[in-house]
Amino acid sequence: MRGSESSGPEVVEATTLAERLGRHEPVTVLDVRRSERWSEDRESIPGAVWVPHDEVPRRAQDLPSDRQLVVYCS
Repeated sequence: MRGSESSGPEVVEATTLAERLGRHEPVTVLDVRRSERWSEDRESIPGAVWVPHDEVPRRAQDLPSDRQLVVYCS
């Protein structure tokens, strides 16, 4: 999670995230799994943005800063 009201990361349960997405809350899901894992299950979170974990620092400026960011890994 990031944003002006954030004091640091928090754990978001899958059911909570599903509820937020269902209410169309301004959330960006960032999938940072390795390409092998992502290609096996790329439909797991519809609308998720895939950026492999080792590319996040280089591509951070491309991520929205006006909404909560939920990072997904497995």
